Amino acid sequence: MGLSRRAIINYCGQRATRPLKREAQYTAAEYYLKAGDRNNALTTFRSYAKTYPQPFDVAQEVRFKMSEFYRQSGEANKQYYWFRQILSFDRQQRQSDANAIQARQVELGSIAAFALGEAEQRSFAAIKLNAPLQKSLKRKQDAMKKAINYYQQVLGFQLAKYVPHATYNLAEMYRQLASDMMNSQRPNDLDELALEEYEILLEELAYPFEEKAIDIHISNAQRAWEDIVDQWVDKSFTRLAEMSPALYQKSELTHEVIDAIH
Repeated sequence: MGLSRRAIINYCGQRATRPLKREAQYTAAEYYLKAGDRNNALTTFRSYAKTYPQPFDVAQEVRFKMSEFYRQSGEANKQYYWFRQILSFDRQQRQSDANAIQARQVELGSIAAFALGEAEQRSFAAIKLNAPLQKSLKRKQDAMKKAINYYQQVLGFQLAKYVPHATYNLAEMYRQLASDMMNSQRPNDLDELALEEYEILLEELAYPFEEKAIDIHISNAQRAWEDIVDQWVDKSFTRLAEMSPALYQKSELTHEVIDAIH
């Protein structure tokens, strides 16, 4: 059975007023914000974010505003929740209509992914490698994988402002993992020969991670030949000089970079 005339009129009326309701709610939230009424502003923006996923650009700005509320209040977990929301809706939008994503939305995605990458990297760095190594190493590698996932999203956004820093951080995680493995707690029940064999095993396990760190730092340093030089590219040069001093002398590289640019 078809809809009644009254039902159709009510349905059309609801459809017509939805954009007005959305605009009114956004305006009210902005009014509260300007008036310094943080609680009402936060509540109204949160309601907007959960009710109106479109227009995409406005919704992403509202999600970013929510993250800023919690950054200012020092509630990191709630801030990270909204960063994850930004990335989740970015993925959905790219699948449905990638053309709707403009420069500002790319920046918001980069901000969110980078902040989450740094948060996971801090968790990774805080995990100590204790005996038995296998158990604590798995926890550390799991945390590292989460950070890598977010940093790879930063690289995928391809925003020059964040890419060298994310690349540097990626390399440093591999370097730190190799270093932490070499400095990990040794089992107490090893005799001198067994301990020597254990040390050799650690070196074999750590070596690929150190090599990976060098490779990533090299890829970052090579941006200098693309006229991309910032502190993170420079830091990669510095780290390469420390990790492979025979191959990457800082002074020589600096001259080469200057010559390549000019």
